[in-house]
Amino acid sequence: MKVVSISLPKAVYKPGDAVIATVTVQREVESGGIVQFYLRRAGQVWQSGPVVTVGTMGLSLPDIFAAGQLQQVSATFNLPSDASGNYQIGAKERSESGLTINGVASFSVNPSTPVPTIAQTTVTFIPNRSDVKDAVVYVDGSPLGILTAWGYTAVLSPGKHTVSAEGSLFSAASTSVTLSGGTTVKIPVMLVPKSSKSSSESDGFKVGANVQTAGLVVVCAAIGIGLVWVATREG
Repeated sequence: MKVVSISLPKAVYKPGDAVIATVTVQREVESGGIVQFYLRRAGQVWQSGPVVTVGTMGLSLPDIFAAGQLQQVSATFNLPSDASGNYQIGAKERSESGLTINGVASFSVNPSTPVPTIAQTTVTFIPNRSDVKDAVVYVDGSPLGILTAWGYTAVLSPGKHTVSAEGSLFSAASTSVTLSGGTTVKIPVMLVPKSSKSSSESDGFKVGANVQTAGLVVVCAAIGIGLVWVATREG
């Protein structure tokens, strides 16, 4: 017995589909045989699949009436949910040394395009500065992630949210956004530089320094006047 052909009902499938492979074998005088099925992704190693019996196994008597007859057997392969790309199904009579070109059928798996759900919104926060380093994005007062020059992407629930950012060099004031479910949006984050010290602190420091300087001048002047008065009395 030998495999003369293998066929599939179609050439393109989706992840999770059932693929039914039909093999045609040519009988000889043996009473029966076993067809071994295989499956592989193109370019990878064959993986053993279902085994189907043809005729009557266990009998050693020849069956001269079966010689030359064609018989079909089928096997079902269930594709995994993450299947994609090009695949092959092979089949051979167990005693055959290897697969022949007549015993291999090819098909492809096209993954389904994911549809956004109404309960999610994909949001990318885009900073207005390329030199951002450690600014953290806050949504509704909770830290979400660290901004990079390319932004930060997260999945949020639809509805109204407040967005802000805070870092050692830059910050962004809180703003309100309203998100719709099942969409992908980009939200700009307007960062402004943070000064190390406030202007009031700087001005206060300058005023204090001026007061101290004036005090030293008054003290020195008083000492000088005192020395002149003492020298005049002694003279």
